[in-house]
Amino acid sequence: MNRMGKLTGFRGAMALAAVLAMNGAALAKKPDAGGVPAQLSADRTSVDLSINYQCDPATTLNAQGSLSVYILQSVGRLINIGTYNANLSCGTGLVTAQPVTVEAIDGLSFQPGPATLIYRFTTQDSVSLIPTVQESGARLNLHP
Repeated sequence: MNRMGKLTGFRGAMALAAVLAMNGAALAKKPDAGGVPAQLSADRTSVDLSINYQCDPATTLNAQGSLSVYILQSVGRLINIGTYNANLSCGTGLVTAQPVTVEAIDGLSFQPGPATLIYRFTTQDSVSLIPTVQESGARLNLHP
């Protein structure tokens, strides 16, 4: 083999080593652990977390609110879905932390890792009957 052939082979090997080194470093990075902390049950059919809600200060005291929570998690071609619904009482209009347990739909189970949280809190003034809707979403980090 002539000198030019050896140099071209060496350059190709160095380029391949550089690409593998860059990909290896990228794959070794830990995923972003941000998001709302959530506790996955041992059987992976439920998730415990805390939702902060606030009743509309314009509503009358002791009005009722409705909290709906959904967790969506894509695993391959399957989307795992969990739901939680409850009626909550409104007090002073301060932010309140509500512990919730979101149950997976029958036959589905969550996996450790990222998921999406969507929740809606609706209150209705007993005088004007106009509903106030608060919606929000967040990234979840499910861990056992």
